[in-house]
Amino acid sequence: MDVEAEILDIKLRIQALEATLCGGADCSEAALGVAEARADVAEFRTAVSQGVTALTDELLGLGGESDEHVDAVRSRISRRLDLLRCETLDLAIRLDRLLETDDS
Repeated sequence: MDVEAEILDIKLRIQALEATLCGGADCSEAALGVAEARADVAEFRTAVSQGVTALTDELLGLGGESDEHVDAVRSRISRRLDLLRCETLDLAIRLDRLLETDDS
């Protein structure tokens, strides 16, 4: 059962207990039931809050790892681009030399 369904179930239980109070049933039992239901709601809220906090921490960690990975990839791409530029320049020089030799 997901958290929303559990919270809805608890709300319905609280409403049923409150309706019982209006129906003239034993007030101490109803009050105890309401207190238990409210404690359950507080427990679920705490669990959800902790889950959201853990998820946020995970996402921040993944973001940091992603940034490191992106930086590493950018560095490799930059080095490869520099190498390609050097090779292109070298090929252009060779081509110029070959063309000069053919013209002579």
